[in-house]
Amino acid sequence: DPGASRALRARFRAWHGLACCGQALALRTGGGLVFSGVYRYERPRVAWLLQDADVLALNYGLHYRAAEDGAYGRDMAALLAQLQREAPTAGALGRGVTVVVRETSAQHFEGTGSYTAGAEKAARCGCWAHAGKVARTNAIARLNAVLRHALDRASRAGPAPALIAFYDVTQPRHDMHNQDDRCGGHSRAGLLQRQQKCCDCTHLCYTPQLYDVLVERLAAAIVEADAAWGRAPRARRRP
Repeated sequence: DPGASRALRARFRAWHGLACCGQALALRTGGGLVFSGVYRYERPRVAWLLQDADVLALNYGLHYRAAEDGAYGRDMAALLAQLQREAPTAGALGRGVTVVVRETSAQHFEGTGSYTAGAEKAARCGCWAHAGKVARTNAIARLNAVLRHALDRASRAGPAPALIAFYDVTQPRHDMHNQDDRCGGHSRAGLLQRQQKCCDCTHLCYTPQLYDVLVERLAAAIVEADAAWGRAPRARRRP
C-alpha cells in the first residue's frame, strides 16, 4: 500500500532522531514504535519483547567482534529457535507476533573495512570505500552470511522470520558516517557529555534516500512474514 508506506516513512523519520534504549513514539493510529537496545542476543530479553509486540524487527551484529563468527552463529540459531517456539502464541492478545530480522549495516574503517579494537582512536580519521575483496570478506559481511545460513536452516524446520537486506544499501556509502564524532562512555554522564573525540565509521547519518529503502524493505518483509506464518494481511488503520 503506497499510502501506508509513505506514512511509515514519515513516522520513521520522526522516530529516528530519538536517542538509544527504551524510547517510544506514540502514533496517531493508536499504535506505537518502541526502540529497545539489546546489543547481543539474550533469551530473556527477546521473551520480554515478544510479550506485547505486534511486529518485532530485530538486528544483532555490530556488538559481535571480528573473530566471533562461531558465537554469532550459535546465538542466531538459538534466537531463531526461540522465535519459532514462542512467536506464534506471543503478543498482547496471544495471537502471535510477526518477526523480521535485519542485516547488519556496513562499516568502513580503514584497511579492514570493519571495526577492530582501537579503531575509534585513530589519529587520522577517514571512512574508506571497500577496496578489492573487502566488501565480501570484512567481519560484517561474514556475520550477514552467517545470519542468512541460520535463516536457511531454520526455514527447513518451519516458518522463519523474513530478512531485511540492508548491507547492500550501506556497503557503498562510506561517505555517510559521522566520522569525526564525539563519543561518550557507557555511563549516563558520558553519553550526555560526549567529550572524547573518536573516529566513527559505524553510525550512518540520516537521509531519506537511504532510510526510505529500509522502510520499504521492512514493509515488504512484514507482508512476507505474515504470509509464511499464515496470518491474514494487516488492515490499515486510518488516523
